[in-house]
Amino acid sequence: MLLVGLLLNSLWGWSWADPVVALVIAAVAVRKGREAWRGITAAERRT
Repeated sequence: MLLVGLLLNSLWGWSWADPVVALVIAAVAVRKGREAWRGITAAERRT
């Protein structure tokens, strides 16, 4: 995901791509953190 933002920025000059990717990464990190806090495992998410 990080490389996508960097590539979009470097190839097409889309300077907004880096902050958008950073927000997506932060959202995923928060979601995973909340799951870990609640003790939800990967196996439990699949069922």
